[in-house]
Formats: sequence, C-alpha cells, structure tokens
Amino acid sequence: MIFLLTFSVLSMAVSAVIFRTIFGRSEAEEDSLELHISDMDERQYPFREVHFPSGENLLHGYLCGTDNKNGLIILVSGFGGGAESHLAEMMYFVDHGWAVLAFDGTGIRESEGAGVRGLSQAKCDVLAAVQFASQEPEVRDLPIILYGHSMGGYAAAAALQDSAICGAVTISAFNSPVETMYYYAKQHIGVLADAGYPLLRLQNYLTFGKDADTAALDSINAADKPVMIVYGTDDTVIPQTLSLYSHREQITNRDAVFLCVTEDGRSTHSTAWLTADAAAYRESCRKRLEALHEQYGDEIPPQQAQSFFDSVNYSRLYELDEGFMAQVLDFCTDAVRAK
Repeated sequence: MIFLLTFSVLSMAVSAVIFRTIFGRSEAEEDSLELHISDMDERQYPFREVHFPSGENLLHGYLCGTDNKNGLIILVSGFGGGAESHLAEMMYFVDHGWAVLAFDGTGIRESEGAGVRGLSQAKCDVLAAVQFASQEPEVRDLPIILYGHSMGGYAAAAALQDSAICGAVTISAFNSPVETMYYYAKQHIGVLADAGYPLLRLQNYLTFGKDADTAALDSINAADKPVMIVYGTDDTVIPQTLSLYSHREQITNRDAVFLCVTEDGRSTHSTAWLTADAAAYRESCRKRLEALHEQYGDEIPPQQAQSFFDSVNYSRLYELDEGFMAQVLDFCTDAVRAK
C-alpha cells in the first residue's frame, strides 16, 4: 500500500510537471515565415488591437474590417499559433465583406498566462472571444462564424453550442483532447502511457473541470448548427484516427458538411487553404531556413538571415486557393442566413 501510494503521488507530480512543460508559454518565433500585422496595408485593412479576459488572463488580439456587415468571423489558430497565423485569410474575409477577430490564446505570444495549460484551453478562449464580440459595440450585432485550424478547429466545434455562434469551419481538427494527448504520449513513452492514462484524465479534470474533454462530435450533434469539417488525407500531425473527420458517420447534425482535401501539397495539416504552388513553395522555403539553422545553429548571422527573408516571395507563400476559400465563404453566408 505504501508503494502504491508513493507511486501514485509521484506519478501525479510527474504528470503535473509534464503538463507545465508541454503546455508552457508559446512565444512567437523570430525567424518564422509568418506574416505580421505590420505587413498589412492598414488603409485597406483597418484594424485595432483589442484585449479581453479569459479566466484570470487578458488575451490580446486584432479586430479588423468592422465597417463590413456580412458577419464576424473569429479566427482560431492551432497549437502555438496566434493572431497573426492566419492573416492571409483575414485579408480575404475582409475583402469579401466580413469583419474579423483574431487573437492569441492563453499563454501564447502577446496574451497573458504562464502557459497554454492544455488542449482544452482553446475552447475556453473561444468562448471568451465570443463573449467579447457579443458586447463590443462595433460588432455586437453581427452574426458570428468560427474558423479554426487544428487545436483551433477542435475549439470551434467544441464551442458550437454557444447561442451567439451561427456556425463553424473546422480544419484538421481532432475530436478529443485527452485522446489526442494519449496518442502522442504513446508515441513517446510507449506502454508507460497506458499506465499513466488515468492520471492524464485526472490531470485534465483538475485543470479544466467539466471542460476537460469535451468531444467535438458531441458538441456538433447537440448544437445542430452548420459546421464545415475539412481534413487532408496527408495530415501526419492529426492522423485520421484522431480526426474529427473520421467521426463523420456518427455526426447526426443535418447541417454538417464534409470536405476531404486530396490534392498533393494541399492535403497536409496546414495547407488546405493554400494553392498547391504555395504549399510547395512554403516547403522549399522551410527547407532553406532549416539548412541555415544546420549551418549556423540557433543564431543565424543577421546578414544571412536578412538575405534569406528578403528573398522570400510572401505573396506566393500565402497564395490562397480560390476554390477552397469560395466554398468557405458560401458556407459562412448560408450559415448566417439559416440563423
């Protein structure tokens, strides 16, 4: 009994430490290929910084295109991403008559928080963003659509029951936070993950309470609102067995639509919205940057770094697939009309 008690206490301590390590703060990478808000033409895309609470933390974000009246699209990024991760889509939506809210989640980039806390935090942050938008004078009367990728895709589906939300677009989303964490634990520590599974569930419960493991599938069925579920056949980050898309036959929501991306290049975890050329160019740029890191380590000399980033064609890097984006816009328009 002493051994079991000691093992349990130590296991809980280790689980808590692992949580804090994996889900610690996520800062913006200085040498990433990401666009920045300063790259947008503010005359064409007027925006302002906003702050709103999520639990004990104040989140940072951008509100753009508030003169547009089609509706408000809330962009929800994947793990480690933030308000600037989907600027190409932000500009596209603004060009087509939508207001957009993008934000850094808890513990990410410019937002407060000692860490991300866990995969379930994304749902909490989305609900906080929806509450903020519902009270913000510039956009409070606009219907709200969620557009989320990966962890953000999960959050968009899991939050769908909120009465202020008209619909959601989920891209490369997983169905269950605990199931996803267990899968990755299994990849790294093998059979030990089986022994630690009850503690994994307990740690999530202690952290998030009733929101510890909301299944996106259950939320979609309960909400009975329009949801667009997108998945790429070459997604290695969220394999199909973990994906929300794999549960399509269990989804009873009559307003759910499914899109499986099979085109080479566009069918990976983070490329469904890009053209095939942009996806290929992004991969070539990533390899060039990786080669620089292999040559110089973490600190690439400023001259070489500047030369590399000056050579990048960002218009080509973020070229959106018009067919895909048109489908998203049609879905958003129909979801608002169906409210």
